[in-house]
Amino acid sequence: AAAVAHPPMVYPVLHYLNLKAENVFRAVLMARHPKASKDTLVIEIGSNDGKQALWAAQQGYNVISFEPAPAGFKRCQALKEKAGTITGALEFRNVAISNTKGAVHFIDNGVVSRIVNASTSGAVKVRTTTLSEEVDSDIAFLKIDVEGHEMAVLQGM
Repeated sequence: AAAVAHPPMVYPVLHYLNLKAENVFRAVLMARHPKASKDTLVIEIGSNDGKQALWAAQQGYNVISFEPAPAGFKRCQALKEKAGTITGALEFRNVAISNTKGAVHFIDNGVVSRIVNASTSGAVKVRTTTLSEEVDSDIAFLKIDVEGHEMAVLQGM
């Protein structure tokens, strides 16, 4: 079965409201934690290009962002290097968060990355681990965008 990127109603609702997903992320984070602090741990699982993680770190939050696709991780690192001064803290980790430690095959077309069969052309093998293995601090805000793998991420907490 093909992975579903988002529940079918998410994008039509965002489009109707003239909202972009990154604006929703920013609005919800600021509403839940209006006082940015390095003590406020923000976790982003599925970073893709790193822009949302960078924005949160520039506001003063402590951000750990996971991007398993090698090309996506390189985009994140490049963005961080060009960003200059960051008020908070920002760390990108090149690992897939799931419900087990192991490996999966990934493909990244520059817009979206997702888990695929090993036989898929262009697929690369990436390491998986659980969120509980990666983070032992209290998480103030958790953003998950993993193209249909969300339940496995939650099971690994």
